[in-house]
Amino acid sequence: MAIEFFCSQCQQQLSVPDENAGKQAQCPSCNAVVDVPSAAPQAHGAGPTPTNPYSSPVETPGVQPLAFSSGEIQHQVFEPGNCVSVAWRLFNRNPGVLIGAAAVILGTNVLFGVVSSVLQGATGDPQSPAAMLMGSLVSLSGNVVQAFLTIGMIRLCLAIARGQQAEFGMVFSGGPYFWRYLGASILFGIGVFVGMLLLLIPGIYVAITYWPALMLVVDRKCGVFESFEIAGGLAKGNRINSLILGVLAFAINILGLLMCFVGLLATLPIVHLMGVVAYLSMTGQRYATE
Repeated sequence: MAIEFFCSQCQQQLSVPDENAGKQAQCPSCNAVVDVPSAAPQAHGAGPTPTNPYSSPVETPGVQPLAFSSGEIQHQVFEPGNCVSVAWRLFNRNPGVLIGAAAVILGTNVLFGVVSSVLQGATGDPQSPAAMLMGSLVSLSGNVVQAFLTIGMIRLCLAIARGQQAEFGMVFSGGPYFWRYLGASILFGIGVFVGMLLLLIPGIYVAITYWPALMLVVDRKCGVFESFEIAGGLAKGNRINSLILGVLAFAINILGLLMCFVGLLATLPIVHLMGVVAYLSMTGQRYATE
């Protein structure tokens, strides 16, 4: 039996197992830590309390997860075509916030590119050691900022896919997940890069096997190595589908580029939604389909 209650900060309805009565939980929507009320018998004749079936799992800080721990993931095989169609419907329901988030990510990328070019040009010789050092530092800084914003985009897309309230400010909410996400991104990037050096195929294998690790870090707050371990299990039966999804995502973003880059404002969030829907399907979680 579950205890249902509302977050005192954002009024999001939460649901936790009854053994967690009297403990604390973290709201998945606003990250506020709230008290779990004591379990109370339901009034005679009262109907079941409505819940949001797409709500993110709730965690008890410093104690234990209140719902859906990594050990309870229900591995399933996802369907790439369904991910595309669901992502398209979700985008059409939330175009404003998603396009705004994409504009921030793309605009930041352009900004760092311009700064790098200006600094390199100011040295007089773009090939000089000083110019190359400046370019490398700006590029590194840009990658760090992009990682931070990507976390926010993942959180935003997870909220939309679960039917939760999605706010533009979520794009800048990557702080609590940043270091683990950065570590997972570096490890994932090294694995793909080394695999690509080994005749391409190993790199593709690493990519289609371990990409859910980045989602797990954000959604489940998994550690870096734990996320890769879980992702490896999720890959069973899903590698070919992940490859197909990757090809579809690449083709969709190419269409965005062909539309004078403006199309990326739509294709970037659609591709993120595709990945989120695939991740939720792989882990046996429900998502909004209508």
